[in-house]
Amino acid sequence: MSDPQHKGKGKATTGKRKRGESSMSILDILHDDSWREKHFTPQEKADQLLTATDPIKFANIYCELKCPVFATSRNLYLKKTLKIPEELQQYTFKQIKQRGWFFLERNLTEVNASWVREFYCNYFKTSLDAVHLRGKYILVTEKAIEDILHLQPKEDMQFMRFDWDAVKQRIALDLTVPWVMGNNTAMPKGIKLIYLNDEARLWHQILSNYVMPSTHETELPAAMITLIWCVLEGKDLYLPRFIRHYMTRAHIRGTLPFPYLITQLGCRADVPWELADAKPTAADCKKIILHSRKFQALGYRPPFLTASDETATPSAAPSSSTAAPATTTTPPPASEPIYHFVHRLFQQLDQMECRNQRRYERSERRNKRRYEHLKLII
Repeated sequence: MSDPQHKGKGKATTGKRKRGESSMSILDILHDDSWREKHFTPQEKADQLLTATDPIKFANIYCELKCPVFATSRNLYLKKTLKIPEELQQYTFKQIKQRGWFFLERNLTEVNASWVREFYCNYFKTSLDAVHLRGKYILVTEKAIEDILHLQPKEDMQFMRFDWDAVKQRIALDLTVPWVMGNNTAMPKGIKLIYLNDEARLWHQILSNYVMPSTHETELPAAMITLIWCVLEGKDLYLPRFIRHYMTRAHIRGTLPFPYLITQLGCRADVPWELADAKPTAADCKKIILHSRKFQALGYRPPFLTASDETATPSAAPSSSTAAPATTTTPPPASEPIYHFVHRLFQQLDQMECRNQRRYERSERRNKRRYEHLKLII
């Protein structure tokens, strides 16, 4: 029972705090000011006040100067088609239905790569609610994203005293797995992907593809850990806030995320589609996701977690004088056939993803050569 005399003291910042707890909210964990406007140089700030030579496509000179960089060295983060075998739908079906996240199951639409690159060139301030694109203005508010994805309006959870031990218990294989620690002792920096349990690893694949794009998957950051934990615990999450957060920081670094969403926003604003606009082929866009080829299949346990079980077996076995005949064997667990089926499935999916990735890289090299050739002709 709670003590009425201590009601409301959870908001206090003074006093001792239990180890493993943090007073940070989700937005605090997501906060990253390394991409904010304060990093613009004086010349870049001056260019943002000058009219572009092509005012239909670009909001100012700064955006126009960014265009060649985005066209040659910034790749699109293409989503992958979500197809989950029936054996693993127990981890996702209930959550998708209860939260109304049916956009995860939609077929991927056509992408206008030229729109996406010009969009991010013109998205030069994180405070913008509308982005200039070919004479039109694309709304990038949370409400606009909510309408495109057909999500219900909800507020994301804000919590005090965030218990990281409870998080580890829910998402990790074992409480003994280590956190990856950084300079901040109040919260972990992340966790290795191989230490996640099956359900958490599957949701990581989904969320890193649709909500929190990431190309570095050996280690999960604290923001992704928090998001996975909220999904597994049934906490309310307002996805447009997360999507907009990662959309705004893409201008400075990383790949260009949410190309399908931006294309849909452009179509809604009647942005003109030109014949010369580039678009990825269907083979490059539509891939099956479940598991990265860099890691083991679902159900894998790191050696340090299984070694203790293996060493405990001989000590618990009876002596040679009373032992049962060596020919008797323990029957395999009931889940073993499913595991082998899933393991073979992942091997096939990994091979498909490798082939598709090689095709995509060859296509990118061809497009780059064509672009350089056109530049020389012009």
